Amino acid sequence: MKFFSFLLGILLAANMCFAYASELSGAKMHSNKPMSTDELNALNMQCYNTRASDWDRLPFADFLPNEILLKHQPVAGMRALDIGSGTGMLAQWLSKHGFSVLCLDPSDEMVRRCRKKGLETVQTTLQEYQPKEKFGLIVAVLSLIHVPKREISQELKRIASWLNPGGTFVLTVIEGRGEGVGEQYSGTPRYFSYYTRQEVLDLTQSDFHCVFEKRTNPPIPYLIFIFQKK
Repeated sequence: MKFFSFLLGILLAANMCFAYASELSGAKMHSNKPMSTDELNALNMQCYNTRASDWDRLPFADFLPNEILLKHQPVAGMRALDIGSGTGMLAQWLSKHGFSVLCLDPSDEMVRRCRKKGLETVQTTLQEYQPKEKFGLIVAVLSLIHVPKREISQELKRIASWLNPGGTFVLTVIEGRGEGVGEQYSGTPRYFSYYTRQEVLDLTQSDFHCVFEKRTNPPIPYLIFIFQKK
């Protein structure tokens, strides 16, 4: 009996590890039925409205903000767009370093926190946003990871069209393959799209030159890119 209990424990542990690996790879879905973009956005917004404080920090603070300053060409303009700005920590940092920043986020709570910091903010999704101006800098730090892969090529083209010639585009994604709903076991699931380095380079090569890239180590391997518009 003890042997069978031990064996059952091993099988349960293996199943949990598989489920966690599935979340990271984007392979596990709640349903085989494809979700609409509106459904995905609603799922993600529920998470960000309830757990906004989890992201109230400067992303990749040890290197990314300074790399943006090093790689950005001021002649392209100091007007910046922060896609999926979250609580506005990066936008606030950019504002203090000479940029005029417009924040973009669909989450009620994220927008409230951005505006509390005095940041110009539009509450909408990337897919619905229609700019009336051009930007010298656009940042999308772990925000395009929530765009379905069927839409990513189109959205990257739109982003390129919003940049001035020579403008800077900052993109960070989670390394992996596939897409799907993750974090089922945390109680706050979100929809993720995962990318390999080559996928990102292939998707951006027609509109951008890569001027900086970095990969962080597991348990969550991030891919960080800075591009310059061709």
